[in-house]
Amino acid sequence: GEVYGNVSRLFEAPTTFQLIDQVRGGNTTLDPMTGTVAEVGWRSRTGQAQGTRVNWDVAAYYARIRNEILSLDDPDAPGNSLVTNIDTTTHAGVEALVGTSLSLGAAHRLDPQVSVTLNRFRFAADPLYGSNRLPAAPRYAARGEVLYRHASGIYAGPTFDFIGQRYGDFANSYTVDRYGLIGLRAGFNGRRWEVFGELRNLFDTDYIATLSVLNVAAPNARVLYPGAPLSAYTGLRFFL
Repeated sequence: GEVYGNVSRLFEAPTTFQLIDQVRGGNTTLDPMTGTVAEVGWRSRTGQAQGTRVNWDVAAYYARIRNEILSLDDPDAPGNSLVTNIDTTTHAGVEALVGTSLSLGAAHRLDPQVSVTLNRFRFAADPLYGSNRLPAAPRYAARGEVLYRHASGIYAGPTFDFIGQRYGDFANSYTVDRYGLIGLRAGFNGRRWEVFGELRNLFDTDYIATLSVLNVAAPNARVLYPGAPLSAYTGLRFFL
């Protein structure tokens, strides 16, 4: 296994588009984002080649950012973004990837895998927004699959996506509900090629994929963008 950690400085200058589309307008300029990021993690794997195998990579991080550049929807031109500096924000969270490979006999395996992200993004004692959560970032995101694999190369199994609650404004008055999606993935691995197919949003669930952000969003604010309905994808890959 491996335990790792690092502390680094963050610097990001505003882009040309951000300088043009900033909230204050005129000849004022945006400040670059700066900050400090600390991270610690642990990755490892166990098990035998033909038996049960387990692998994981877990990391926790904390960042304190000055002058973070955030986007919000232009109230005078909905659908267009404006940007502004926020004095101080904090980004903290945990990211984990865990997978196993379970032997079910000489020719059969079951391969579950899940990745989970927990977010705690907040304003830091902001004079206007206090310690509100930063909008658009969900509280959690979990994605995974449980695939059956045969020694011949055939694989198939369900997939899942679970996204937590989000806010659509800096005031934390506009809540976007969590959602969960189920899918199905299958394919065949040859020696130097793979054919695959996937059904996403298997139960045709209505959900919000992305959103625009306002300072304070009214209950009927037009800031939500729906996700794709039941969709099918297929493809073919060759390995050189």
